[in-house]
This record gives sequence, structure tokens and C-alpha cells, in this order.
Amino acid sequence: MNSKQVKEFLSALDNIIKEKGIDKSIVIDAMEQAMVAAFRKKTGNPNGKCYVDEETGQIRLCSFKTVVEEVNDERLEISLEDAKKSGAIGLFENKYGDRVKVYTIGDFSKEICGGPHVTHTGELGIFKIKKEESSSAGVRRIKAVLLPKE
Repeated sequence: MNSKQVKEFLSALDNIIKEKGIDKSIVIDAMEQAMVAAFRKKTGNPNGKCYVDEETGQIRLCSFKTVVEEVNDERLEISLEDAKKSGAIGLFENKYGDRVKVYTIGDFSKEICGGPHVTHTGELGIFKIKKEESSSAGVRRIKAVLLPKE
């Protein structure tokens, strides 16, 4: 759509919202959900997200694929106390010694662990998510299997 069409669409949308007495945020949310459903149906990708700017009418449809980008791992060996202060997540605190390994991947993962078996995420290739769960507020943990390389 060109800018004139977008303005006409937003004007028509505002008129319908006022005429029907519907909350605009509910309509925008329904539009976003419909766009994501269409994206999923067309691509088979369950990881879509849609954002509609209420002021400009701009629609952004995103597919999450961060884990397949080439991101180098940063590895540090520091004290457990310093690791916690840095924001690193550790699930097995009673098993850690005084010094721990902290692995940071991009700006989306910082964990205390024995470490990954790759030097950068691109080595993983294509994988299939077997299980997805919430590990804390705003954080998802996945269990996946690598698919054969072609």
C-alpha cells in the first residue's frame, strides 16, 4: 500500500471503531493475530509475530530465527559470585565450585554451564524443536534435535 492508501485505510478503520464503539487496541490486536495466523498458514513457521503501529498503520511481520545466525560464543571463567552479579543464569547451584564457566551468546543468552560443543551458533545448522517451555519471565527454553545436513 502507498501512503495515501494507508491513510484511507486508517481513516476507514477509525470510522468503523467509532461507529461500533469498539476499543481500537482490541481491533489492532485482532489484526495482528490474523496476520500471524495467515503467516503461519502460508509458511508453516510457528514463530511469527506481527506489530501494527496504530499511528502510521505500518505493519511489521517478523519471523524469529536468531539461533541460526552466526553468533560467536564468549567464554569466561570467573568466580560464582561474579557470574551471578553479571546476570548469568545457573540451574545447578549446588554443583558449582568456586570458579565457573560463563558462556554468553550474542545478547540473548548468558549461562553458567559446562559449555556448548560449538564455537558459534552457525555450526548447529538446521534443527527441529521438540519441546518449548518457559524457564522464567520473558525467557523460553527449548529442547531440539539437529537435522541431517544435506
